[in-house]
Amino acid sequence: MNETMLDIRKVSKSFGNKHVLKQVDLSLPTGSVLGLLGKNGSGKTTMLKCALGLQRPQLGEIHILGETAWALSAGAKERLGYVPQKIDLYPWMNIRQIALYTGAFYAKWNQSLVDRLVREWELNPEDRVGSLSVGQTQKLAIILALGHEPELLILDEPAASLDPAARRQFLETVLDMVGDRTVIFSTHITSDLERVADRVAVLKDGQIAYCGAQDELKDSVKRLHVQAAAALPIGSFRVPGMLHAKVTGNEAIVSVQNFQEDLPERIAQEWSATVTVHDLNLEDIFLHGIAGAIWARELLHIPNLILFSICTFAGQLFAFAIVVCFLKRSIAACFICNLFAFMAMSSWMSRTIDGSISVQVNAVIVCVLAAMSLAIMAWAYRGWCQKDLD
Repeated sequence: MNETMLDIRKVSKSFGNKHVLKQVDLSLPTGSVLGLLGKNGSGKTTMLKCALGLQRPQLGEIHILGETAWALSAGAKERLGYVPQKIDLYPWMNIRQIALYTGAFYAKWNQSLVDRLVREWELNPEDRVGSLSVGQTQKLAIILALGHEPELLILDEPAASLDPAARRQFLETVLDMVGDRTVIFSTHITSDLERVADRVAVLKDGQIAYCGAQDELKDSVKRLHVQAAAALPIGSFRVPGMLHAKVTGNEAIVSVQNFQEDLPERIAQEWSATVTVHDLNLEDIFLHGIAGAIWARELLHIPNLILFSICTFAGQLFAFAIVVCFLKRSIAACFICNLFAFMAMSSWMSRTIDGSISVQVNAVIVCVLAAMSLAIMAWAYRGWCQKDLD
């Protein structure tokens, strides 16, 4: 079965002026266990809610189980299991009652599986839901999501409130259930992800910084210990694919991406050094590798940068033409028209690009355009002064 369980294409989602998801692309084949990794506030929950049709993105398309996420059929919903980050269950019911109540909504419900997990996870079927601890409530929510044996299981921070023993039980259960099923779980606990996920997606500032096989990620990002005969230059020491470097005297600790087998030999020859290669775990890769590479990737939005700059500059020239033709020598009017033109074009382009350029890159654009605006006004003022002299 080669069905793509989840297909996200160019999805952007904003809340007011805050861009949460920015041109997100993600594809997930059947039978995969995808770990969605990201810091708090990176957009993980929003992306999962959009994938389930619980929130609607402003741009892009999402297909889940072969259907449009925003218009899922009842049959498709029965094939889904979901545990949200914030769990709301009926507090007056006990565990046995809420399991039976939930099972009544599904044509296929494995009560024996539910009873077994309740026992193994040390929950009392007669305990009221409202009296459960946060960790126990999370256990119950996971059990209820597994009861109908969904084809696609989506878990938002499922182990955040579990103790170490319960986390291990949960991960073992996920591994036991995979088979032809597909699992997505968001987390910032990299050790959990390493145990069960065969694929990794790293979400940073609303953008996918990496999506692929976990083994491929670990093979492509390495840490190098470079020890040279002479002192290494602190400012100019560079190696291909460098993400992060710490240079101290004749030693350097370097994290690199797109690692090639011949790289240590090339570095050794160039810097007359010995080079040792170390593997990185996902936590190290996330903190020092992927997180540091996002800036370079954002700079590759060249078409957006060019379009943004051309449109804004054209608006400024138009404003200047109005000043010259109708307002003549008013430098204040020139400044005001330039300001309004810049604001209008920036607003229009930000909606067109919809957040695919980061705050840092936008800051660079603003500085460049401000300099252009001042240059236009200086040129106009010089011309007017020259005209007065003549």
